[in-house]
Amino acid sequence: LGAAMVKQGRREEAIGFYRKALELNPGLAATHVNLGTTFVQMGHHEEAIQAFGKAVAIDPDTGLFQQNYADALMASGRVREAADRYRGAVSLDPSLAAAHYQLGRIAMADQLLPAALEHFRDAVAQAPDFASAHSSLGIVLSAIGRRDAATGHFRQALSLAPESGPIRLDHANFLMSCGDHPAARAEFLKAAERMPEDPTPLFRLGVLEQQLGDTAAAESRFRSVLKKWEHGPACNHLAVLLAGQGKNQEAAEMLRRAVKIEPRNAEYFNNLGVMLVRVGGHEEALAALEEAVRLNTGYAEARKNLDDLRRLISSMQKP
Repeated sequence: LGAAMVKQGRREEAIGFYRKALELNPGLAATHVNLGTTFVQMGHHEEAIQAFGKAVAIDPDTGLFQQNYADALMASGRVREAADRYRGAVSLDPSLAAAHYQLGRIAMADQLLPAALEHFRDAVAQAPDFASAHSSLGIVLSAIGRRDAATGHFRQALSLAPESGPIRLDHANFLMSCGDHPAARAEFLKAAERMPEDPTPLFRLGVLEQQLGDTAAAESRFRSVLKKWEHGPACNHLAVLLAGQGKNQEAAEMLRRAVKIEPRNAEYFNNLGVMLVRVGGHEEALAALEEAVRLNTGYAEARKNLDDLRRLISSMQKP
């Protein structure tokens, strides 16, 4: 009955039936999994974690249950715990392509490219029609200089999922890194069409235009992103363009907006500090640079800027 309710979109009722089943028999591991999956569909990740955890406690030797548990942990931002569960899943069942893929994503985020390469290769070996795994494999191959091999995997990904916005975006970034700017531009636009609620394709197109020296197009692109979204990178890039035009006050405003959007981004605080020095806002600049150094104690450029500003303020205070 719970499964029937899910198929009809009646998830709250499904949860009631699953819970009744578990009252009658708490050892039904698959029912805990069904309950967890329903919670995931509803966006209730903590409840999903609890349900999948109970399934794994009952049946720790089923790889798919470990993968489900890991997926819920990932959705809650508990990446290290998820990685352990994914590793357990593939050790129990090496055919779980999705678990290999997620391990590849985690390794790629950690800049562990050899490990990412291995995991993505395992994913496509187990599921040759796994488009996102082919695309991710292309990203890693490109990063290690194997562009011909990367091209092949991007082609495979696009043939499998031609309407995928994220894959179009990955391909556009790859083409941009290869210097094929017209093709990259076309792919960014296709990605934007397929991802109307995501600012990334349009922002990346603005970055391409900026790199090509078309500052007017880039500025227009970044402004269009910022009309719809609060986007720290667009604020930062637009500030660079404005500073190049001598519009330092407006650039400073853009950077103030950037640090509000991403208050843990040391680069934005450093750039804000530099820009505030230009417009004479020394005290605010000092606070911004101190925050940049606090956020990243190894940020040598920010520390130098902070030391320079302190010397400047000291010299101005001398009679």
